[in-house]
Amino acid sequence: MTDKFNLAEKNEAWQKILIAFNSKNKRPRNVEQIKNKYDNMKSKARKIAASNKNYLRGIEGGPSQTLDLDPVIEAVLRIINSATVVGLEDPFDCVLDNDQIKVEENSSSADDIKELVYEENSSTYSLENINKHFNYNEQISSANEEQSLEVVDNGVQIQESREEAHKKRTGDWSTYAPKKLRTLMSQNPSEISENPTEEFYRKKMELIEEEIKKSKLEQSVITEKNLRDIEEHQKRMKLLDLEIKIKEQMLNNN
Repeated sequence: MTDKFNLAEKNEAWQKILIAFNSKNKRPRNVEQIKNKYDNMKSKARKIAASNKNYLRGIEGGPSQTLDLDPVIEAVLRIINSATVVGLEDPFDCVLDNDQIKVEENSSSADDIKELVYEENSSTYSLENINKHFNYNEQISSANEEQSLEVVDNGVQIQESREEAHKKRTGDWSTYAPKKLRTLMSQNPSEISENPTEEFYRKKMELIEEEIKKSKLEQSVITEKNLRDIEEHQKRMKLLDLEIKIKEQMLNNN
């Protein structure tokens, strides 16, 4: 489909929006006014999403704050594809609420449906395979419960509660601070990085020394030239004195 058809469809959609809007309002608007209002709402939604991202970066891994968005902003984000503004959720992100983790652990219906064995050349699931599948899940859950048993020194086995087992798997983040999440400095660095400021001044000093050497050399050349000029001038003056004396003697003899 060409851009011409896309533009025609967009204009037609805007006309429908205009008719629906004016039918519910006393003061009619034109298409340009509605478009400008929509653009302003989009920019506002993007600013709010950007400020939320900056807030999450600023807490450096701390507990996030639940923000109640305006329903209008939420609707705008849904219209403009909020994934391009807010971003997708990282499935490997460790910063999750306990409620979200429990929901993920307890909600297995979608995964169970996906893992069912689909028979070839048939459009239905096999009841036998379904029973095998859920029996297999029950075996896995019972094995996980057996692993939660802890052997104490006196040989007595105590079954941990689900909450304690959950804390062992996910870790307790209540005592963590932002400083603990930062990477520690290496004790034995392989290469010592040079300070760029020191490197800049070192190069500048080398350049100044080269310029001083060059100026000294030029000064010595100029001094030698001046000395040669002075010697040449003195010789010329002596030669002139001799010529004057010779001419005086010739005049006296005559």
